[in-house]
Amino acid sequence: MEKVTLNLEGMNCASCALSIEKALKKVDGVETANVNLVSEKATILGVDLKADVLIQTVKNAGYKASLDNIEKIQDNTKQNTKIYQVNGMSCAACAINVEKALKKVPGVITASVNIATEKASVTIDPNIVSERDMAKAVQIAGYELLINQDKQSLNQDDSSQELKKAKLKMIWAWVITGPLSVLMIAHMSAIAIPYFSEISLIASFIVIFIVGKSLIKSGFTAIVHKSFSMDVLIFLGVCASYLSGILSALGGQIADYSAVGAMIMGFYLIGQYLEAKAKGKASEAIRKLISMSPKTANLVEKDGSVVSIDAKNLVVGDVVLVKPSQQIPADGIIAEGNTTVDESMVTGEFLPKTKNVGDRVIGSCINQSGAIKVRVTGVGEDTFLAQMVKLVEQAMGTKRKLSWIYSI
Repeated sequence: MEKVTLNLEGMNCASCALSIEKALKKVDGVETANVNLVSEKATILGVDLKADVLIQTVKNAGYKASLDNIEKIQDNTKQNTKIYQVNGMSCAACAINVEKALKKVPGVITASVNIATEKASVTIDPNIVSERDMAKAVQIAGYELLINQDKQSLNQDDSSQELKKAKLKMIWAWVITGPLSVLMIAHMSAIAIPYFSEISLIASFIVIFIVGKSLIKSGFTAIVHKSFSMDVLIFLGVCASYLSGILSALGGQIADYSAVGAMIMGFYLIGQYLEAKAKGKASEAIRKLISMSPKTANLVEKDGSVVSIDAKNLVVGDVVLVKPSQQIPADGIIAEGNTTVDESMVTGEFLPKTKNVGDRVIGSCINQSGAIKVRVTGVGEDTFLAQMVKLVEQAMGTKRKLSWIYSI
């Protein structure tokens, strides 16, 4: 397999990049084509690629191109597509910034970031780039890419914890902002309210800089790294509103809008709560799949005795006893006994399947009628259930083909 990198000229929007990608993908031998609008480069993977044909294809599409690099690589892109957790994102612009940061790293073939699940699906050439390089690039952009995330972290209900925190922040914000809004309306209606400016400044400070400190930190970081997003707009809005309150309190001829800043932060935190709630529903499918995995297994020792162990401690070659109504702890082959197995979680078919000696069984399915002994053939990430979870993660970590429309 070959990788050809082209320098591009004439692009000015995401639709231009998409047009070039479509044209390149129609060339014989091209398997994947990725165009980076920011770096103005096109990376093409395929077999028997001809640089002059690719350059002419770009020119026919209405753009200019020149050869940057061509090299032979191993066909291992499928084995090196991974899903990473990304922290610190708050809007679609943040996801685009992370994508841009990843695509600038030499050796990154494709990168797709899903803001809803906070996942990045990245295809890399391991001979050129390392995960540490990607994490550093994302950190420079103002976000965090987790490269050593625990594979079992999905068992922990992180989304429910995030939802509780978002709900608590929203409640505290409006417990303070609600009465403050009433006082502001009364003050604007020419009703005299003693020490209104002082009350407004103190209350707004709590809402903006304490309850909403995560937004302030995110917005400031984005400005420092010249990576503008929705957080920057809200950051500037609430800070400008609070500054007007300070200037008014110091005797300046300016209206006090500090309470408005608190209201903006309150509405933002409502949005954060609703977003956290949506994220929880998005990851619910994975949690349900993981919850299907059995926790214990009946290991048959060499002397014939049966010992109950943690299913995670099984290894390939172990023989386990599965009694009626029990879950099969891992993928394997029936070594002894006959039974029927409920495989509806895999096939969707409600009728149980008859299984005899030598037949394969899938872990987490329910053994219904007879006791059987199963020789383990797959554990951990090699099980059918783990592969299902991986496919769901990949589907949630990638964007739809039409996502470029709302990314422009």
